[in-house]
Amino acid sequence: MKNPPLKSFRLDFQFEKPEKMTLENIAQLSQLFEEHFPSIPNISLMEYPTSAINLPLNIGPFVFQTNDKKNHVELFANGLIFVYTNYDNWQPTRDIMIKILRDCCNQLEVKKIFGFRMEYIDEFNISRENFNIESYFNLFPGVPSDFVLDFTDFHLGIKIESSLETKFIMRLRGIQPLIENFFTFLLESLYIDPPVFENCEEDTIIDRLNKGHEVMIENFKKAMNLDYYAKLESSE
Repeated sequence: MKNPPLKSFRLDFQFEKPEKMTLENIAQLSQLFEEHFPSIPNISLMEYPTSAINLPLNIGPFVFQTNDKKNHVELFANGLIFVYTNYDNWQPTRDIMIKILRDCCNQLEVKKIFGFRMEYIDEFNISRENFNIESYFNLFPGVPSDFVLDFTDFHLGIKIESSLETKFIMRLRGIQPLIENFFTFLLESLYIDPPVFENCEEDTIIDRLNKGHEVMIENFKKAMNLDYYAKLESSE
């Protein structure tokens, strides 16, 4: 789907805390990030060590943004978080994230990455007129006829896939409507891949990211009513 109803895409990497984190490191990383996240970084929090001036800094986080402010990356002392509210294609976006991860590992001398967490949130605004949730989503179980559901305050969670290595969860949420006479739903897809990657194994990480992304796309389609999914595709 070329133009999915994307609200946000988030990818978290956690790595071992570097032995050395300095302002010089951050300045050098800023230059490496500049091609894709060129705005001046914001610092949300900086804690100065109290016992000795030469101890490592604890940061949380430095935020690097694109010029249009739609996408950003957050650098912590022990991890990276990428947040996109808009992107065109998976592969070039993935390659940018891998490059930044590689630059961080090299600059901060990180040897271990403790897996990743991938999340998509898609937003749907659906007219209340003749509304039937099963005309839009396949996740909905049978409900007794005397139950009255409030779709402005609604939450359905399903664990679709779980193993020793990975976990995939989908949540359908009904929230306060953003448009009058409409319902607003968020479809949240969460994929967790916890294995430890030694020495920032780039090819292995790419393979695991691709697998996670494929699981996301496959189950997004399964979660949608086929006619509604076709309508979304035709709106491109």
